[in-house]
Amino acid sequence: AAAVARRLDALARGGERWSLYAEGGPVFAPEDFFEAGWYWAASGLSPFATDSAERLKKALDAMPGDGGKQAAARMGQAIRPLAAALGSMPVAGENPAAGDLVGAAESLFYRGERLRADRLLGKASFKAPAERATVVLARARLLATGGDAAAASAVLTTALKGSKSAPMKDLDVSDRELYLRGLAEASVEALDLAAARPRLLALAKENGVCAAWAAKCAAAILAFGEGAADAANATLAEAVEAAAAAQPPNFLPSWAPLRLRAFFALQTGDMAAAAEAATALLEARGGHDFLGHYVSALAAQAAGAAGRADFHFQASLAERAVWFVLNDFAASLDARGATGPAVVFARQAVAGGGAGQAAVQDTLGMALLHAGEIGEALDVLRRAAALPGGDAPAIRLDLAEALSENGLYEELAGVLKALEPALPAADETVRERVRALRAVLAAQGGGAR
Repeated sequence: AAAVARRLDALARGGERWSLYAEGGPVFAPEDFFEAGWYWAASGLSPFATDSAERLKKALDAMPGDGGKQAAARMGQAIRPLAAALGSMPVAGENPAAGDLVGAAESLFYRGERLRADRLLGKASFKAPAERATVVLARARLLATGGDAAAASAVLTTALKGSKSAPMKDLDVSDRELYLRGLAEASVEALDLAAARPRLLALAKENGVCAAWAAKCAAAILAFGEGAADAANATLAEAVEAAAAAQPPNFLPSWAPLRLRAFFALQTGDMAAAAEAATALLEARGGHDFLGHYVSALAAQAAGAAGRADFHFQASLAERAVWFVLNDFAASLDARGATGPAVVFARQAVAGGGAGQAAVQDTLGMALLHAGEIGEALDVLRRAAALPGGDAPAIRLDLAEALSENGLYEELAGVLKALEPALPAADETVRERVRALRAVLAAQGGGAR
């Protein structure tokens, strides 16, 4: 407990390499970080518990030493302004403005109190159709952003049943079209292209303000699935322009075309195009998009800007603690010698959905190895090599070098033998590593210890 308190205190002061401070500035102010989604990912506490903030504050306060108490005090300072802001809002019976209610819910959401945010919007009741649509769309958007596309779809599908095709008063868009747009965006948020395409086509068939960009996005998804990446990207460029030109009053243009552009570029390895699309995506969504920050982190990492990469990794995890973001952040930290936090995030990557991925187990194994946890590291690296995809030369070489460093030469010989079929197609770096391991084995007379 004391060690945890010291780490939290150092984290709040920006004293570790995984702190919130980087070249781009803080993701959150130090007094706010307890509510950030990436912190919940590292702590193991659930952000969906309604009393999660208070539980964490009490746990910190009970820790021995000053670190936990100081952290709890800072957390209390962060909670009080939010509570005051919510307390000053008109009560539901006084018919608060939709914007006030949505703003309060978003503040709760981005501080980690996601269930409370959803409940706040779920209890809202408005007479004006435009305000009702605003709240429904906000509720669905926050659910989808938090990773629950099914719940977002359920909210929108329910609202759709009572919607109308006629434009709402003072708007050139119907609530039905807005709900169909929300359904399409929920699928794009989840990167579920199989579900997104039919929803985009349904939106296009409404022949409303969203028809042009929705049809182009659907066509781009089809083209990309057929291997025509260039055609897909060209169509998405047209979709971005169509979305910007056709947004209804009081509603922002859809970010879906930008998100698809970033995702497709990432899939094809075009980091320059992916980074450009990610920058535009983050601007369109007010900085709240886990994929946009993840792509930006990878681009910064490739450019050697470690601080900027850390900023975007942390911001991505603040939006949603996705296993592949956790894994890549862990690998980045481990490569720079930050083995302690690398192990923390690598474990979360495994627990958060990456347990069946050989590369994720390999990241954890290497972080443990560098942290001096040799026994567990070897077990994890063996597990990585046994999983589908574990026959990749890079993963088998990590295991082989760990075995060599620890004198397990008989097992090393078996791993090198298993590597042989992949060597003709391997690059020179892989072959050089194999030659070095064979030399070690030869020096031992091919024996074992």
